[in-house]
Amino acid sequence: MLPFLDIHCHNPFKYKNKNVVSVSSISYGSSSSLTIPKDIYWHSVAVHPWDVQEFSSLDSLNFEKDLGHPRCIMIGETGLDRARANFELQQEFFLKHLEIAKRLALPVMLHCVRAYNEVQRLLSKVNLRAPVIFHDYHGTLQETQTLMSKNCYFSFGPRLTHASTKLLEALKEIPSSRIFLETDDASIHIREVYECYSSLAGIKMEDLKLEILDNAKIFSRLLINF
Repeated sequence: MLPFLDIHCHNPFKYKNKNVVSVSSISYGSSSSLTIPKDIYWHSVAVHPWDVQEFSSLDSLNFEKDLGHPRCIMIGETGLDRARANFELQQEFFLKHLEIAKRLALPVMLHCVRAYNEVQRLLSKVNLRAPVIFHDYHGTLQETQTLMSKNCYFSFGPRLTHASTKLLEALKEIPSSRIFLETDDASIHIREVYECYSSLAGIKMEDLKLEILDNAKIFSRLLINF
């Protein structure tokens, strides 16, 4: 049986069986040092846009050293959030994350809330060639069509269980070859998200698993045996 891939998870310890491959999202929070728990395997690292005010700059962290961890498969989550304060500082940190992603050729997991224009502007400024994944994607139809023309992937999570009309419109535009699925900080099993997507997209579960595992080839460090 093919494994499920939870591409963005804040609570990997909920999985008791070996049929789930999860990628833990680790943020520096208010600490400049980072310790990867032994129980956490695949992971991503970044300063979350909600936490940028805690640091003088990204240079004050051991960011590139932490990115060099063999089980760190991408940068994230980083991005912009207009619902939070310090938007200008968020942009400074986000730009720095993108510059490092370009230099290290690492994919990026994006947090984007009401800031798609600004995110696209900074992506274009850096001319990032590495893939980017929009976490918990819920953009408009127009935003989706614009992003589809670029090197973007889209990760869907628990919102699928109560999908809005806007989300359903976006789903119709995005082929399964450009998607990932996640649980974010929800307590649900990733299986539930797969079941929702499978039903909405009209794709068989095992075919969906195989498609997402194939999409995961963008992560050069991620090794999944199946």
